[in-house]
Amino acid sequence: MGYIGYFDKSEPTIFSKHIEKHGLVRNNANKGMVFCQNAGKLFYMKAGGVSLTLSLPYNITNGIYEPLMGNVNCVVKDMLMWGVNVGELYITPPGLYAAFTPYGIEFTLWSSKGRFSIIDTITTIAKNTDFTIDFAWNKHGVLTSFDANMVLFCNNVLTAWEKCLIGNDNLSYLYKIGDKIKGANFCLMGNLFKKIGLEGTVRRIETYTTFSAGGN
Repeated sequence: MGYIGYFDKSEPTIFSKHIEKHGLVRNNANKGMVFCQNAGKLFYMKAGGVSLTLSLPYNITNGIYEPLMGNVNCVVKDMLMWGVNVGELYITPPGLYAAFTPYGIEFTLWSSKGRFSIIDTITTIAKNTDFTIDFAWNKHGVLTSFDANMVLFCNNVLTAWEKCLIGNDNLSYLYKIGDKIKGANFCLMGNLFKKIGLEGTVRRIETYTTFSAGGN
């Protein structure tokens, strides 16, 4: 993974008694974005996970980020957290999409088996507060006690889930131009068109090729 644009360094917060925790700040001035040309190096379409620790400048109430309240009639409705195969305003298959929307936190998986979305309408976080949001999918199932293979957690609380079909699409090979193989991109906090980015501080990002959780 690399950077496009740039990020500002955040002021430190105290992680524990002796450790300061910094982060990367993305705003509309610096247009920072973490970018990978080949999402297949990070996870699979059939199974994977993304964990983000963020701090945002506005409140989240019942999954809706404050700047997006009442935004349903706008052309650009969403603020992208991360995505795979991201275009100007959305994704194309095979792709994944995680964003704040006027309806809640959307997590969409669009494979050769169809497009499926879950919406978190539960999460409530005060502004300028660190929180961790986890997205996971596995065609064979994610939770041991839920019939779900596509899930969303916030601060270890399960907030949305679904049982869906997931294809084995190859994220590293979408098509070939001459001798060059085109893979699906991975974008964090913004896209190449700079239209659906999210302002805030990234404390941590982790990606997984497999994911499992116990659930309740």
